Amino acid sequence: MSQISNTTVYPNVTPTATDIFIISDPTVAGDTKTCTVGDLQGYFGTKTFTYTLTSTDILNSYIYAPKLISCAVGEYIQVICANYLLEFNTTAYSGDGNLVLCNNGNPLLVQRSISMANVNAAATTAGTMKHLESQYSPATGANWLSVGYTGTGNPTLGDSPIKLSILYRIVKF
Repeated sequence: MSQISNTTVYPNVTPTATDIFIISDPTVAGDTKTCTVGDLQGYFGTKTFTYTLTSTDILNSYIYAPKLISCAVGEYIQVICANYLLEFNTTAYSGDGNLVLCNNGNPLLVQRSISMANVNAAATTAGTMKHLESQYSPATGANWLSVGYTGTGNPTLGDSPIKLSILYRIVKF
C-alpha cells in the first residue's frame, strides 16, 4: 500500500461536500469509519442554506412565514450572513414593510431585512440583508428560522422570485 504522501497515487484535489473522509472511532477499538466533507463542515463550522422565495411566498409573507432552517431544543441558529437575489420578471412588488428573517415566527429585535425599496424595484437586484450583527436568542423549545413581512398587510402585486443564501451555524448549550 502506498503512503498517503504519494501524490501520484493519491493526487491532491479540491474537496467537495460529498467527498468521503476517513476517520477513526476511539470508542470502538479504533474502528475505521467514513463521513463526508460536508458532515465535517457542519460539525466544525458553518452551513449554507439556499432557498427560493416564490411570488406566492412573498405575497403571503405577512400571514405565512415559510420555515427555512430548524434546530433542536437547547440549540439556536446564528445567522452569519444572508444574501438575496431578486430576479425581476414583469411586475414589481408593492408594500410598506420589509421582508425579514424571523426566529420562531417573530421578527428579530434587530431585523435582518430586505428593504421593500429593493423588492419593489423593477429590475434584477442583489444585496446583503441588513443588520447582520444581530443574533438569535435561544427559545424554550426548538428554534426555527423563517421569512416574514413587517408591513401592515401582505405585499400586493409582484411576480419575481427571490433567491436567499444564508450562511449560519447551530450553537448548542
